[in-house]
Amino acid sequence: MKKEANSMSVHKKHLILMGMMGTGKSTIGQHLIQYLQYPAIDLDQWIEEKEQQTIPSIFEEFGESYFRELESKALKHFLEQSQSHILITGGGVILRRENREWMQKENGVVFHLTADVETLIQRLEQDRNRPLIQGDKAEKIRRIWSERKSLYESVADYSIQTDACSPEAITAEILSHWHQLPV
Repeated sequence: MKKEANSMSVHKKHLILMGMMGTGKSTIGQHLIQYLQYPAIDLDQWIEEKEQQTIPSIFEEFGESYFRELESKALKHFLEQSQSHILITGGGVILRRENREWMQKENGVVFHLTADVETLIQRLEQDRNRPLIQGDKAEKIRRIWSERKSLYESVADYSIQTDACSPEAITAEILSHWHQLPV
């Protein structure tokens, strides 16, 4: 579904994937590189490599606000580059106003991957590497989703439901929108 408020007069240079954890951003990013000549940058992986620490250990040692600062710096770093990228953001990138503003500018086309909360709970029930959902996963996923849903929607150029779709179908839908954008 196209968000009309962000009408685009020029083809933007970055394809940005955002959404809740468990919506398939990393998987879809890897599928997209097969069709686009852009490198895929998973911001969480890039931060882990740069910091030489896992995200859970960054959260544990320095806290969430420190991680969010690293995330913002990484996002800005890639959005300012002249080379086009497929940017795979972490689920919390949307929390900072400056990140939302950077993504909404002429830097890229934002694809919001979304899924029903029950689907996310099912997909993430065995995940042990996400610091924000340790403990009562279902309750925490519901709370995070309700806090972030309107933020995702406010930035998205396109929203794509991933519940019952294969990665190939989601990739095809994204590419269909991408190729229809004016050059």
